[in-house]
Amino acid sequence: SPNQRPPVCKILDYGKFKYISQKKASEARKKQKTVDVKEVKMRPNIDTHDYEVKMRNARRFVEDGDKVKVTMRFRGREMAH
Repeated sequence: SPNQRPPVCKILDYGKFKYISQKKASEARKKQKTVDVKEVKMRPNIDTHDYEVKMRNARRFVEDGDKVKVTMRFRGREMAH
C-alpha cells in the first residue's frame, strides 16, 4: 500500500530478486505459442475428394492458430489452359 503511514517496505537481496524476475520472464517466454506457416500444395486439376482433404487440413491449421500458405503447382502446359 503506497498510501499507508508509515510506508510499508520490504528489505530483500537484490541479486535474488533479479534472478527470480529473470526466471519468471523466461517461463513466460516458454509458454508463448509461436505461429508457424503451414503449406498446402496442390495441382490445378485436383480431384474433388483430394481437394476437400487439403481444405480440411488447411482449416485445422488455421483453427490451431497457424498461418496457411496455399501453393498451386503447375507442370508443362498446365499454365496455358
